[in-house]
Amino acid sequence: MLIQQSIMQQSTTAEKFQKRTAEYFIEKAKQAKGKEKFLVALQKSRYISDALQNGLSFSDLKEQGFKFATV
Repeated sequence: MLIQQSIMQQSTTAEKFQKRTAEYFIEKAKQAKGKEKFLVALQKSRYISDALQNGLSFSDLKEQGFKFATV
């Protein structure tokens, strides 16, 4: 429940945007159980969107350890 509450309360804005690494989300996913794993994936997706809106590029995110599938 604690992870779920922190994810739901977390909102990122330009002023408080914090860079995260892929390792951060991997560790959160390891600690999460059940439905909380889905919430961590949702938080990761939201982080990527926010990162792009705050000036980071896909190259920047790749440097942070994120991996993207290409079609």
